[in-house]
Amino acid sequence: MGKLAWLTDPHFDMLNTEQLRELVETWSTRTVDGLLITGDIADGENLLPVLTLLDEKLPYPIWFILGNHDYYGTSIQLQREAVRQWCDSTRDTTWLANASYIGLSKNTALLGHGGWADGGYGDFHGSEIGLNDYRLISDLTGHDKVELARRLSDLGRDAAETIERQLTGAFQSHSHIILATHVPPFIESCWYQGQATVNEWTPHFSCKAVGDCLRDLAKSYPEHSIHVYCGHTHSSGVAQIEPNLRVTTGGATYGQPALQPEILFK
Repeated sequence: MGKLAWLTDPHFDMLNTEQLRELVETWSTRTVDGLLITGDIADGENLLPVLTLLDEKLPYPIWFILGNHDYYGTSIQLQREAVRQWCDSTRDTTWLANASYIGLSKNTALLGHGGWADGGYGDFHGSEIGLNDYRLISDLTGHDKVELARRLSDLGRDAAETIERQLTGAFQSHSHIILATHVPPFIESCWYQGQATVNEWTPHFSCKAVGDCLRDLAKSYPEHSIHVYCGHTHSSGVAQIEPNLRVTTGGATYGQPALQPEILFK
């Protein structure tokens, strides 16, 4: 049985360097096949320094995706290009959005993309919620709600198209998929304090484009299984979407990064 350590929404920029080093040291002794990080690793400025420390100090492979906070203070294109270039020189760290899929075993493959809260569920135009994303990510600042909605929808669609390519490729050789994303892809997986219901926050905390893609592929490949791991809401829960499609949402607390229960695979 294989094991992955799983970390979501650690927001490492809220720790000082010494705190981060001590925490990583405790994780370095774990006996796992790798570490999966499902986004919100740090803010834009601190992302690469944090990833560099993890890459240097942890003795096992690291697979990660980016969350919305990882773009704060920069642009989506610039940050993605910086991460892509950084990964070319790492020990054993992979940005899953820049890969096809990772074969963990004969049966199981790992793949992922951060996704994006695309406003597809709930009432985006009626919601009065204003995320820091819309002030701190240059692509999303200074737009009226119509233009912002268009940009968010484009980001969600781009994520769904990438995941569809990854999944259809992985299905050719693997029967079970571990899929990492940051934003919950279904209302049922958008947990907050034990509930997963439509509310004013839903458009900003879920990605309908990815959800639609996953549901369609799960129905098209009933002999395969997909287990999605995500975060973003900082509240945990599990949702069975289809007989072969399950979503586990990880919890988190600002300033207290903690590993989730290990992901087991055959």
